[in-house]
Amino acid sequence: MTTEPVLSYNAPPSMAKQFVQTYIWSLILIFFPTVIFACIFFFVVPKFREIFKDFRTSLPLMTQWLLEVSGIIVEYWFATIPLLLLLIVAVPILPALYVSAAPGEASLRKRRRQVRAVILLMSILLLGIVVVALMLPLVKLIQSVSGGGGAGGP
Repeated sequence: MTTEPVLSYNAPPSMAKQFVQTYIWSLILIFFPTVIFACIFFFVVPKFREIFKDFRTSLPLMTQWLLEVSGIIVEYWFATIPLLLLLIVAVPILPALYVSAAPGEASLRKRRRQVRAVILLMSILLLGIVVVALMLPLVKLIQSVSGGGGAGGP
């Protein structure tokens, strides 16, 4: 099985156009989750940190990790810029550079769908982890206030 660069000097114009479309869609799929996570780390998590300080109880490990990561990102935001640039450049372009077997429009379309699906699934997974990490202490608090929170009721 050989791999050839998609954008070689003898690639048809339609493949170059599809490559650019793949790159643009990948950038869009990376941009919006990045903005959402930036808002969460800069605005939402610090508010939850203040709320959790009043709990006077230990937080779940997942929540502690999220608070630490958020603190690092907020404090050293300027250091995340090269990482974001690398993400913006590398993630969309690397999977699209090589198409296994013979390069063609059908395999490039398939690869483009795969790249989009991976980026979207990773974003959804990370967002789910953040939501769970922020909700775990609240569930713990509700259970302690309601006297254990058993299924049998009060």
